[in-house]
Amino acid sequence: GLAVEDAFVGILTRMEDGDFTVVTKGSKRCARPKKGNGPSYSPSSSAALDADSFEAGDVLKGVSEALSSLRGSPWISNVRDIVLSHVAVLANQQPASTRPGEGIAETQTADTMGENDTRGWFQDMVCYGLGHVGGSRTAQLQAAVALLLKEELRITGEVQLFDPVLTEKEKAGAQQLGFSVVEVNEVGLHTVSVNTLFFMPHCGRRLYSNVPPSP
Repeated sequence: GLAVEDAFVGILTRMEDGDFTVVTKGSKRCARPKKGNGPSYSPSSSAALDADSFEAGDVLKGVSEALSSLRGSPWISNVRDIVLSHVAVLANQQPASTRPGEGIAETQTADTMGENDTRGWFQDMVCYGLGHVGGSRTAQLQAAVALLLKEELRITGEVQLFDPVLTEKEKAGAQQLGFSVVEVNEVGLHTVSVNTLFFMPHCGRRLYSNVPPSP
C-alpha cells in the first residue's frame, strides 16, 4: 500500500500534526479489536472546552471565517498538490472504478483525467478527530481545510465527519456546512467501496492503524 501521512508532516505543522491517508476502492479493514483490549477513539485536543455553550451558529461563523482566510492561499494549493502527486501514482495502478448502484465502470486513470491533473479521483472523504468545531479555532481551520480539499480535489460524494466530543448543536452546524455526521464510533474500521481520502488530525496511533490501507 501507499501511506502518505509522512509526506504531510512538514506542510501541516500549522495544523498540529494533521495527516492524510489514501484509501482506494476495494480496500479491506486492516485491524480488528483484540479481546479484552479493543481499540479506543481518544477525544481530540479541544475536548476540554466548554462545549455546552456552543451553538450551530458558532460552527458556521468560525468555519466560514477560516474558509475565507484559507481559500486561494498558496498553503492550501501546496496541500492539494501533495495529495495529487500521490494520487497520480495510485490512479495509474487502478485503471477503473465503479460507484455501487450505478453499474457503469468509470475510468479513473491519470491519462483520462489529464496528464498533470488527477482531481476527481477521490469520490468520498472521511474526517476523524477535528475537535470542537463550535469553539476551537484549530478545529474550525481543520474543518475548513477538509471542505476546501473537497473543492480542490473535486470530491463529489460524501464528506463524513466523526469526533466523539461533538455536541448535537455542533453536529447540526457541521451538517449545514455539508458534512455527513457519523453517529457510530467505528474506531477507524471504516469500510470503503470507492476511492476515499481520510483526513485525521489529532488522532491516536491505534486509530491510524485501524484505517484500511491502500492495496
